[in-house]
Amino acid sequence: MTKTEKAKLTLGIDKNIILSAKRAGINISEITENLLKAVTYESDLIPYDKIVNSFEIFLTEIQKLVKKYDLVTQVGERQYIDHKNSERPPIIEKIILNKAGLYAVDEESTLRKIKVEEVLNDLDPPLFILEVLFKDLIESTEKSQARVHELNFALKLLQSLSEETEERI
Repeated sequence: MTKTEKAKLTLGIDKNIILSAKRAGINISEITENLLKAVTYESDLIPYDKIVNSFEIFLTEIQKLVKKYDLVTQVGERQYIDHKNSERPPIIEKIILNKAGLYAVDEESTLRKIKVEEVLNDLDPPLFILEVLFKDLIESTEKSQARVHELNFALKLLQSLSEETEERI
């Protein structure tokens, strides 16, 4: 792979999102660059496989954060008709990205491993995917902080009870 020349860019992004991203160890430049690769294609001019490849690169970058923070992030949704049972209402599947990869999840919560080329047209726009990812990261961080706080409280309580029991003995 050839090294490309980098250029400086100034972006206007909500300060709280930037701070949350930095606290979470997110490389904003890398994600932004890969996002731009994915969204700046012109589908009439670029071969389908290059579009798929761009989305694969984008989702691979997101998956690094998904793995690091043990997240499950929705990246799309698809709807289709079961031709074997035409009386059944359309089937809706969520497209998720977890630490193991890209999956379709049906109404019964059955996971089915999928490839980007199978669902390319059902994936959400990259900016929306990033927005969902950042919300998931913030929510995960807040839950983790609450758990640590609860564990620290429980530890102090346990230590206090333990000390009281030792004093009585």
